[in-house]
Amino acid sequence: MSHREMQEKVQLEKSVRRLRETLLGGVLLERAVLLMRKYFNNYSLVVRHIVLMVNDSSDELDDEDRRDIENDPVVQVNTTTTICLYIASMCLVLLCPSLPTVKKLGQRLTKANLVLFNRTNDALMPWRDCQFSCQRCDRFWWRRVPERKQVSRCRKCKKKYDPVPADKLWGYAEFHCQQCGNVFGGFGQMHLPAPCYSCNAAVTPTRILPPRKSQGPRSRRPHSCCAEDCYNRKEPHVLGTFCVHPRSRQRRGLARVVYASPEHHSTGSTVATCLSQGSLMECDVEDIIEEDIIEEEENQSESSEDEESGD
Repeated sequence: MSHREMQEKVQLEKSVRRLRETLLGGVLLERAVLLMRKYFNNYSLVVRHIVLMVNDSSDELDDEDRRDIENDPVVQVNTTTTICLYIASMCLVLLCPSLPTVKKLGQRLTKANLVLFNRTNDALMPWRDCQFSCQRCDRFWWRRVPERKQVSRCRKCKKKYDPVPADKLWGYAEFHCQQCGNVFGGFGQMHLPAPCYSCNAAVTPTRILPPRKSQGPRSRRPHSCCAEDCYNRKEPHVLGTFCVHPRSRQRRGLARVVYASPEHHSTGSTVATCLSQGSLMECDVEDIIEEDIIEEEENQSESSEDEESGD
């Protein structure tokens, strides 16, 4: 496959994933691919095609296209569980508020529906920064993922994982001392106390901070915590606790992964997606999608070979 062909596939895949994630999977995969190809990956035109069904000259749709839209199950009023109902209903209320049917419909719209409409209209979906780890490959990473699909794949072994539980997160932590009000940062794990640099009081982390390029230089103070095996242990230490600082773990010959992510068991109900993850990503979003495409083609090739050998 040439570089140009791969880039075209990646751009198409990005556009399709973004569209289906925005609409909560309410548009069929084949339909999304068809529309993205037709409109050259123009996200705004495709959303307008699916949702608004505007009957004007700028729509550039022929009669057959409009019939397809009207018959599309995504925008039928009986699919009350899809986001498209909320969008179509809100558009009717905004564009034709005087119609009796629309007035009745508008009474049933809730604040939650408006939020969903605004998110879709602005191409915004709720997301969360999550930590993932792979015990098999002894590596961990942070990923910005949709709230409705918190899953990430290890780039080495290709296994999918759920996030590390909130009470097990580790890394560069933010501490708020309740005694002196000092706010400081340092390596830590949730619920593992560390000494305040000002008053020496034991303070547990408020949160674990995802790695970001714009955080600036970190403190030059040496790490210290109350874990039993910390290389710079603070007394009184807490029995049965383990320091997460890389130096402490390296000295003891421990793995880099402090807590292993649970393996993800797919239900088949989620939408393949890859949001823009900024500085949380270990590589570009195009690289991840390109890996998905190559892996899918390899799997198809292996399946074909197995069928031929079986014959």
